[in-house]
Amino acid sequence: MMELFKGSSLSVQEEVNGYLSKIEGRLLCRSRRTETAYYPKYNNMAAHLNIHICFTGDTWHQIFGMANNESGIAMANIKNGEINLEATMREAAQTAIELFGEYGYKAVRAVLMDFGKHLADAIGEFEIKFDSTYNENGLDLNVRHIELEILQDVDWIEELMEGSGMLPR
Repeated sequence: MMELFKGSSLSVQEEVNGYLSKIEGRLLCRSRRTETAYYPKYNNMAAHLNIHICFTGDTWHQIFGMANNESGIAMANIKNGEINLEATMREAAQTAIELFGEYGYKAVRAVLMDFGKHLADAIGEFEIKFDSTYNENGLDLNVRHIELEILQDVDWIEELMEGSGMLPR
């Protein structure tokens, strides 16, 4: 299940708080990262980033939000189920492009680099392992690893941005 909220920073925060209050009594563990990042290099852009990773015993709850402090517009994504780093970053890229695209490619990339760092920190608290399956010359390989470094890889982030329709200028 995925829910997407868009609106004023206050209305989106109220939606997130409402969701968190629904699962509060069932929480077994929770990690949260929040930051307002300022980017003087990109016309004094300010981005508020908010990440919650919660586990209730039956499922993971991933909540991430971004707000453009200048416009006052925010977006939040709420997902239940297994954590998929690539899908989460792809959704973050689409959100960042929508909220900060007017500032340009490098500004969106800067927001995503900060978001990836905070996501890696939040997930790292749980030492979650991810499985990857590779096919090499007809041989299927299943590799279990902790793959958090990718969240701060600038080339990978640029690929996600370009896949979401934002091309370098």
